[in-house]
Amino acid sequence: NIADLNSCSLILSVYNTKGSENLTVIVNYNGYSFNVPFRIWYPSTVSIKLDDNQLNLIPEFSCMIDVNYYQSSNIWAFANFNAGTSLLIENVDVTKIVQFQLL
Repeated sequence: NIADLNSCSLILSVYNTKGSENLTVIVNYNGYSFNVPFRIWYPSTVSIKLDDNQLNLIPEFSCMIDVNYYQSSNIWAFANFNAGTSLLIENVDVTKIVQFQLL
């Protein structure tokens, strides 16, 4: 499913799981008909990059104040975007629009 039409709205949501190089919506208004082309991009893969994937205890600080302190690391998310089968944009930094969660 690429997109949904609802009355006068073209709706793109998380339930639409495909893209399109050329999605044409036909608009009829006052006896006229118009073809309106859209290109729909969607993320096909997402990857994560870390500066350091093993965060160790920092014993010098932990024993002084009786709280465990660990190293930190930067984390980024990158996505490849497709529009249909032949158009691809690779390694787009999507860090600011994703949420990370510790498990």
